[in-house]
Amino acid sequence: MTHCATHVFARVAGYGLVVTPYAPYRLRCGPCGDNVLEVEHGTRYARITAGKGGYTGRIAEGTGSLFEVVDIQAGPDAADWMIETTGYRCLLPKDYWLCSTSSTVSLFDLFGPRDELLYFQSPHRLPPVSELVAPGQKVEDAGVDGDVGWIELSYSHDGVAYRQRHDVLARQPGNLALTVQAPAAAFESARETGVMVAGSLEYTRV
Repeated sequence: MTHCATHVFARVAGYGLVVTPYAPYRLRCGPCGDNVLEVEHGTRYARITAGKGGYTGRIAEGTGSLFEVVDIQAGPDAADWMIETTGYRCLLPKDYWLCSTSSTVSLFDLFGPRDELLYFQSPHRLPPVSELVAPGQKVEDAGVDGDVGWIELSYSHDGVAYRQRHDVLARQPGNLALTVQAPAAAFESARETGVMVAGSLEYTRV
């Protein structure tokens, strides 16, 4: 049986497990407990509760098996879920859906409960921070520290005020930038989540 419509660029590790969802997927922790992952693969759904050196699984009606949704292996005992890719790892923020992508520039998206969006990008060429402004966006603030920097922007989408922030975290080798965007009313919370995720970042490949 073929599970993956797109390549899986990210998996989740913690609480003694490594969980690799089958793409396309979305996955989150938090609403059902810090040690619980909810995973959706198309119309299939599974809930994984880690504990006591193992796990228990529940599936929704219409899902034939837990292993139609995820692959589960033994992993680190850390009391947090971490997103792992080939180049870096970072915290999976609670209540955010981790979603698969088909892009090799942005390996996953994180969607929050108030239309927040967080994503990393690792393009071959990372332009200066001052150039990270799209048509219709207004620069609200910016700062630069050597080769890295950040910029905050405002814009309107479907009549709703939005804010966006780009943080350049690393340049060559291994360009990496984190983008946070949200409706203006939810932006402060989204920015705080972005700071937390960026602060947890660990590079796994130079």
